[in-house]
Amino acid sequence: MAARVDALDGAPQAGIAGFLEAFAARRSAPSGGAGAGLSLATAAALAAMAARFADTRMADAAALAGEADAIRERALVLMDADAESFAPVLKASRWGDAGALEDALEAACEVPLEVLETALRLCRMGDRLVREGNPRLVGDARAAVALAAGAGRAAAALIDENLDGDRDDGLAARTEALVAALPP
Repeated sequence: MAARVDALDGAPQAGIAGFLEAFAARRSAPSGGAGAGLSLATAAALAAMAARFADTRMADAAALAGEADAIRERALVLMDADAESFAPVLKASRWGDAGALEDALEAACEVPLEVLETALRLCRMGDRLVREGNPRLVGDARAAVALAAGAGRAAAALIDENLDGDRDDGLAARTEALVAALPP
């Protein structure tokens, strides 16, 4: 059966719908980390488009588009890495080993932390595209910023959950500072 194609100009809807079904299913992955990565990848794609349309206004538009493309590719890798990084948490919780669980939870923060840091970088790029880019793509650049900020906040929520509210942890302080730097 051929994939259904709708308003996304050739994007196979069955693939997107199937991916969203996987999110909705009663299983451990994909989950919030993959969702944050997907939002980040979408934001990066929009920023890349806005940068490409800014080529007559910004001397570094091609470089910005390339950076956004690299972020999009990394975000896709992070989507998969999130599930892999959380597998030891599930294993340690089944074993009932509190020490191993705490270590696994802290290690599982690495992927969402990278999403958060990258989201902030993309927000700054998107803000610049809003100010200096093609005025006809301001809405797309703003959407990129909003999606990136949402991805960052989602990643921060996962870090907070993994740290179980341990505010003394240096990672918690770093996370809070990064979230504070995200646009509202």
